[in-house]
Formats: sequence, structure tokens, C-alpha cells
Amino acid sequence: MRTTAIVRTILLTLILSAVTAGGSVAQTGAGQDATTKTLQVIGSALVVKNDVAAAKEQALANSFVAAVNRVAAELVTDEAVVNHFTLLNEKIFGQTDQYIETYQVLTEAVSGKSYRVLVQATVAVDKMSRRLKYYKILQESRVQLPKVLFLIAEKNVYDFAMQYWWGGTGYFSFPISESIMAEELSKQGLRVIDHRMGADMNLAGIGADTAELTDEQALALAAQFKAQVVVVGLATAQLAPNIMGEEMRSFKGTVAARVLRVDTGEQIAALFETKVTASGDDFTGSRDAMTGAAVAAGQDAAAQITDAWQRAAQQTAMIEIVVQGTSALIHFVKLRRAVDEISGVKDLQTREMKSNVTTLVAEYKGSPRELANALMLKSFDGFGINIQEVTPDRLTIGLIPNP
Repeated sequence: MRTTAIVRTILLTLILSAVTAGGSVAQTGAGQDATTKTLQVIGSALVVKNDVAAAKEQALANSFVAAVNRVAAELVTDEAVVNHFTLLNEKIFGQTDQYIETYQVLTEAVSGKSYRVLVQATVAVDKMSRRLKYYKILQESRVQLPKVLFLIAEKNVYDFAMQYWWGGTGYFSFPISESIMAEELSKQGLRVIDHRMGADMNLAGIGADTAELTDEQALALAAQFKAQVVVVGLATAQLAPNIMGEEMRSFKGTVAARVLRVDTGEQIAALFETKVTASGDDFTGSRDAMTGAAVAAGQDAAAQITDAWQRAAQQTAMIEIVVQGTSALIHFVKLRRAVDEISGVKDLQTREMKSNVTTLVAEYKGSPRELANALMLKSFDGFGINIQEVTPDRLTIGLIPNP
């Protein structure tokens, strides 16, 4: 069994080298600082008319493109690459000499008509970043902020009971507090879901016909609307004890809510805001108190959601990827390469190899659910994938040969 494992490891290494296209990334090096990034990359080229020297030069050039491409992929979004590919190709990928500070050829080999080099290259991240900003490409690389669903039950002075839009009543509206909070979120670039678009959904089946929702009920409702964040809580406006004569009364508006991340169920923010106003009219006083509390709550929510989302995007976590069906080795190699090419994945390593199961581990800037979603968008020649399980630190994937 030990000999078989060694043979499989050697065979996997050879196949990985064979299927790696010109200039694809082998692995990310550790030595780096705020202004540079050091990578190990493989460059390959065809040997034409036995001209090995020319093939080596082209393979080296391809390795530079691979190193620059890897760094660029961490700076800009996939959408920005598509939108500005011509400009990126000309100013970034076509001018690698401006971004490769140093390099070292670690090893080289000829296999048939292919010449390959393994190169350690140091890329000037700061210089590339400045160039991307100059061409206004980097500004599109902000973290895409989440889609937010509001589940705010509201009661004003003139209401007999809490009003809410979910449950089996079929009553869809925008409460005052929600409308104001949504406006504050939108000002900061957050995307607020219009729940009236879900009027035909079977929300009653979730069992959430209550003003005060549990986390589980709120998350179930949010999933129906494909929300990434849900704001759930209560907004009230009531008479306050202070009065002035018989005409002026005081009103107190309160918003108390929690903010949950839908994919993990984690609470990422807590909101509690109050506002006291005075008026001689119940409707005006109630509305003004509610408005004041909702404005403050919306601003607080926007700041906390944005901060939490950006911090999560900057954090990387080690994710274990268990792949079943790896006896079809060429399929596994293609899957491994697809994982390695996903934006945010770095330092993909093989942890364990068994007869038909291989365990990978990757450092990923995002959650396992986001990695699973990215893999679902990939297409594979000759096989498909079945993502069988997603946990906070692991994916389990089965390889499915095409019939």
C-alpha cells in the first residue's frame, strides 16, 4: 500500500505538470510584504524546429504572464477583468517587464516538444495597483456588498397591534421604519430587496406568522428571497411621559434589531436607537419619532454591515476539500486546477491521498459556501461534480463521470 501511494503521488505530479497550460500557477510563495508578492509559477512553450533556446525564452515569458495574472486576479474582480480585458492585456499582461522585479529559474525540463520552466518571481504589487487605479480599473474591485432583506415589525401610536408583511396574511407593505432604513443602506451601496416581489411565495409554510421572529425563522425567510443579510427586529413609536399643557405631547421612537449573515447564521451587528420628539398631533409625533430612530438605525446598520462584509472578504480561512472518486485521476487533476483558478484561492495543497478519496486544503478569501458556489459555475470536460456537503470548514465533492 505504501508503494502504491508513492506511485500515485508521482503520477499525480507528472499529470499536473502535463496538463498545466503555458504560464499557469503552481503555488504561492510565502515571502512577501505590503509592496511585493513572490510566487512560484510554471511556464511552458513548444519547441519549434529544434530551437530549444527560443522555446526557453517563450516559456520564461509565459511564466511572467502567469505571475502577473495571479497578482492582478487578487486586485480586481472577475467582472472588471471581463469589462477591461483589452486594456489589461495591453497595459498589464503585455508589459510584464514593468512588474517583475526579480526572478529565478528553479528548474527546467524538456518533455517531448514542450519546454517547461519553474520560476520564482517577485511581482511589484504596489506598482500594478497604481497602474490599475490610473486606468480606473481598481475602483471596480471593491467588495460587492450584500443583498439585504428587512424583517421589521412595526407599531405606531395609532396601531392596535404589531404590523408585519410576512406570514400567511398576504399583506405586503413598506413600514415607515423599513423604508427609511433601506434608504440609508442604499446610500452606502447596499442592495435592499423589495419583498413585494415575493408576494406569490408560500411564506406561510415556513411557520413564521409572528411579529417576533427567531433566528431560524428569519434565516428561512431570507433564504426564500436569496438575501445574503437579514435585518430582523421591532420598531415602535409610543407616547412618552412628558407633556406641555394640553396641546404638546412627547413621543418616543425605538428601533431594536439584529443583523444576521444568511449563509452562516452569524450575528454581525446589533441595533438599538431611540428618538424623542414633541408634537400636538399623534400621527405627526409618532411619525417623527419613528423616523428619527430609523435614520440612526439605518446609518448604524449600513456602517456595521459594510465593515463586517469587507473584513470577512479580507480574511482568509483554511478550507478542507474532500474529493471522492479520484481513481479517475485525470478528472481529479482538472478539478484541482479549477479550484486553484478560483479568485481568492491560494496555496492549494494535497493533504492526503487514499485509493479513491483525496483531501485538499486551500487558503481561501471567503466562506466554504462561496467556494462551493464558484465551483458550481465551472464546467468540466468528461465529468461533473456533486457537492455533497458544505460545513463551516469543509467541502465534500463527488466526481461524476459523464454517461
